[in-house]
Amino acid sequence: MDPKRDSVELKMVQSAALDGKPFLGICRGCQVLNVALGGTLYTHIPDQLPDALDHDYPGNMRTVLVHEVKLKEGTRIAEIHGEPILNVNSLHHQGLKDIASSLRVAGCAPDGLVEAIELPDHPFGLAVQWHPEWLTDQESTRNLFRKFVEASTK
Repeated sequence: MDPKRDSVELKMVQSAALDGKPFLGICRGCQVLNVALGGTLYTHIPDQLPDALDHDYPGNMRTVLVHEVKLKEGTRIAEIHGEPILNVNSLHHQGLKDIASSLRVAGCAPDGLVEAIELPDHPFGLAVQWHPEWLTDQESTRNLFRKFVEASTK
């Protein structure tokens, strides 16, 4: 834990959400977005989510696809990826528990853990729990970054 970092990141996310500034949260960024807008976390998934998948594959597992994420039809993330199911890496032991009321769930792992969220009616307010920056060999991942850059240059 780093209270100073937490404070800065929570304020930055709240500001970006309020001001309509494009953002893409990745892993901790997904968790910060949820908490900044009033949601909660599982602080250690294996202890708090019954029958959870192993979501913590650190080290050289960055590019290994370890589980699916089913994207919800009609969400911006599903539209960007163009696929209903993604295979993703997983490098986290914390996860989203109670989703902030202003956010929409956009995708879940097979164990029910929320893996993608978005801020409806925001120009580009998205967050994912996996690490797309390590999966740029996937066309749908490259499209996610393209769309983020496009939104950021408007």
